[in-house]
Amino acid sequence: MRKFPLIIVTILSVLVLVACGNSAPNKRDGEKVTITQTVSLSSGTQNGETTYKRSEITTEFTKNPKRIAVYALGVLDIFDFIGLDVLGIEKLALPFASVPERLNQYTKAPHVNGGTLFEVDHETLQLFRPDLIILDGRSANLYEDLKQKYAYADILDATSTTYSVETHKAIVNNLSKLFDNGGDSMKEEMASIETEINAIKGVTKDYKALFIMSNGFNQSKIVISVSGADGRYGTLHNDFGFLEAAPGGKISGGDSHGLPVTLENLTEINPDVIFIMDRAAVVADVSSSLTELKNEPIFKSLNAVKNNYVFDLDSVSWYTVSGGFNSTRQMINDIKAFVQLVTNK
Repeated sequence: MRKFPLIIVTILSVLVLVACGNSAPNKRDGEKVTITQTVSLSSGTQNGETTYKRSEITTEFTKNPKRIAVYALGVLDIFDFIGLDVLGIEKLALPFASVPERLNQYTKAPHVNGGTLFEVDHETLQLFRPDLIILDGRSANLYEDLKQKYAYADILDATSTTYSVETHKAIVNNLSKLFDNGGDSMKEEMASIETEINAIKGVTKDYKALFIMSNGFNQSKIVISVSGADGRYGTLHNDFGFLEAAPGGKISGGDSHGLPVTLENLTEINPDVIFIMDRAAVVADVSSSLTELKNEPIFKSLNAVKNNYVFDLDSVSWYTVSGGFNSTRQMINDIKAFVQLVTNK
């Protein structure tokens, strides 16, 4: 009979240990703020794959996070512009392999490698214990999974893969609410950027422009794509004010890398101005075809080329770190190269 109390105590001890092992850390104490954001929520399945729908939600966040997992490089750029010390951020988890050279100081200790732009390193993140996780378009579909696995962390969707001033303002507005120090500086810089972009429209509004992405080679053939007002780089028209150069006035179709076209298609479009982004500059497995493209006789026959209205875009700012402050300033400077050329004539 004396064995039973010992058995009961042992069972109770095991149950307590299991319960403690499964319990998640509590959310931080501190001042709360309400954030409205658009996130990706599962909406069903199609062909065996989960489908997602962008939905607006309003949740409570704890202000002044100190440990932040950032999968949105545009937000990393904003943090760099304001300063981690100003914001009170102590440590970051980042997708080290995707961080561009200009931000590589954040790929060293005390910061940690948190996975890729598409996938979280869960083992690292569990040890890191983030106060805040920030997602971008490439990781947006992880929202619900991360909410479940890291219930103690706030999660902010800062998707800016398709840049627009409107989206940029919304992200900056949410970020500014989270930091007592530096939040006002974020809003001031965003207002300055918007003012500068609006001023450019007065010059660009009468010119038909075309965004070209140089995508390397396919069996020695030059691969290019174009993007219009409804595409990933629609900011060229919707924010910077250029008319859309396309037969019928609109480029339709394509994916995040644009609508594939041939050199012959370019002669049909024949824009007044061309902006070219070399994807090979930021994607390791793509060989640059930019020089070959510019040397093609068909390309040289275009009006934009004849008038010297061909401008290279900074690939890191337009493709990798869209939605930052430094990067958006560089985007503005890229467009200003045209503005200055026109106004000085």
